[in-house]
Amino acid sequence: MVLKSSNWSDIRLLRHPEHYAVFKALISSSSKDKFILIGEGKYPIKIRIPKYKLEIIDLPSNNLKPFSIALLFIMLLTYRPSRVIVLGLANQIPAMIYRLLFPRAKYYAFVIGEFEWYYTSWRILGKIINLLLVNIFRLFVKLFGKYIDGVYAISTYIKRNLISLNPSLSDRVIVYHIKLPNKLVNDDVCGKRIQNDVFRVLTVAGIEYRKGIHDIIKVATYIARELRLSERKVEFVIKGAVRDREYYNKIIRSLKMTPLNGIVRFITSFVRYENMKELYYNSHIFLFPTYADSLGIAVLEALYNGLPVIAYLTGGVKDMVKNGFNGFLVEQGNWKGLAELVLKILDNPAIYRNMCINTRISISGYYEKDKPSFDDIVAKILKNNNV
Repeated sequence: MVLKSSNWSDIRLLRHPEHYAVFKALISSSSKDKFILIGEGKYPIKIRIPKYKLEIIDLPSNNLKPFSIALLFIMLLTYRPSRVIVLGLANQIPAMIYRLLFPRAKYYAFVIGEFEWYYTSWRILGKIINLLLVNIFRLFVKLFGKYIDGVYAISTYIKRNLISLNPSLSDRVIVYHIKLPNKLVNDDVCGKRIQNDVFRVLTVAGIEYRKGIHDIIKVATYIARELRLSERKVEFVIKGAVRDREYYNKIIRSLKMTPLNGIVRFITSFVRYENMKELYYNSHIFLFPTYADSLGIAVLEALYNGLPVIAYLTGGVKDMVKNGFNGFLVEQGNWKGLAELVLKILDNPAIYRNMCINTRISISGYYEKDKPSFDDIVAKILKNNNV
């Protein structure tokens, strides 16, 4: 059984790295076991795929968010799985309780969620629920960490957090790397981008306070003023689902009060994962002012696509971005520093080209180096091998 806060039944998400790895492992597995994927959606959905011994169950967690843990626990008690793979943070809670009640079951924890929930933009109730869940998770890890059969962290930042909660995990937490389904751009893209008339700054992130979208507006405003007498053209493209409608509307209203004149463009409609390549291909750099992130798979996608990254020094981002090599990192909240670095790259084509080339090197050079891939770990677990 795999638990993940995602719509497994939505075929449009199949090319997402985590979805793709799980489905690929299931399809190639020779095990006689039955596999169940449990995710979330607006409505309860159950799909059976006999060919792959697979059952997909999406619970109505989006409509019943406060009860999502209880729903997951009911599913565990209903199916009594022998192996439970959990992706997320709060989702670990029902799995850990299940493991305590049924010690013969194997429980593998993939911790992919950030710990700084105080940056959430949810309303008061959402903040209280998140704070409660994170602290329950902390308590469980402190008390029952030894009952987790495999502990996997999406970044060294997450590993440090887990060890701080339970020092006995120091020799057990494995940091893994995410393998993207494919690299989406060709090798000469760096030189072609320099010749473009418009310098495009891309951000791919959910539209909520935690992702720092408001700081992108400040950066865009600052650059627009700096370039007001210049012929150079800069465009900011923000692609993401609207997670906080009130926050998004506030930003749209603020844009009308700035001298941006169409410089900022939002794409909030769904774009298939495989169709994102055009967006990356037509951009120059990736701007990521997130205030809390366990890793930021969008940063990894940007690097795979040859985009230097300018980001806040946050969470697991520094696992992928090396200052001055494939991008720049500045302290959280220093939006002016972000803006000045965008201008620096804009004004120096040689710096841009070198960083663009280095993005490829950085993936194999240190991000993936000495780390097992998520794909391989999941495949071994599903084959019932020791990992």
